[in-house]
Amino acid sequence: MADCTNAISSADIFEYWAGELVPSDEERIEEHAFTCASCAAALAEGGALTSGLRRLVRSGTFHSLVSESVLNRLARDGTRIRTFSVRPGDVVPCAVWDGDDVIVTRLRGDFSGVDTVSVVATLGSGQELSRSDGIVVRPGQQELIEATSAEWIRQLPATTVRFRVTTMQEGLERLLGEYTLAHAGSLYHEGPGGTAS
Repeated sequence: MADCTNAISSADIFEYWAGELVPSDEERIEEHAFTCASCAAALAEGGALTSGLRRLVRSGTFHSLVSESVLNRLARDGTRIRTFSVRPGDVVPCAVWDGDDVIVTRLRGDFSGVDTVSVVATLGSGQELSRSDGIVVRPGQQELIEATSAEWIRQLPATTVRFRVTTMQEGLERLLGEYTLAHAGSLYHEGPGGTAS
């Protein structure tokens, strides 16, 4: 949106489609989109992404840092979400159940004075699972929300999953927190007659 001097932010686009904005902010976005072709295109693209999000989650390939608005939208659409919250230095037991669609990890911490972060997830073996760089941190933000398709997590063996959150400061990487999930693997609810369903 280089040709727009007052571009609609990505956060506003997602919150618009998630129905999380107050009416005055919705009107502001719509009025701007009617007069700005590049922002209208971005708003339309956001709508397409939002409508396809649930399908993407269930495909087993979804993995991203998301906003609370995105989680709320998924929940309203009937997505089954299992959440684990972890603070720096904690080890939290976790697992994925047969009915889960999305596994959410809330990485809590002090992100004051930080503009952007990187989040790297690795298995206990050291294998890198994911990397997200340049994640914008809003003033006052106290957690990062990492969401992954449960179907993808079902592929993992019982292992530890470590998250490392860093930021760049004066050209040097600064550690903000290390988080550990003790993943027990896939668990199944007992069905009728005492057999796993």
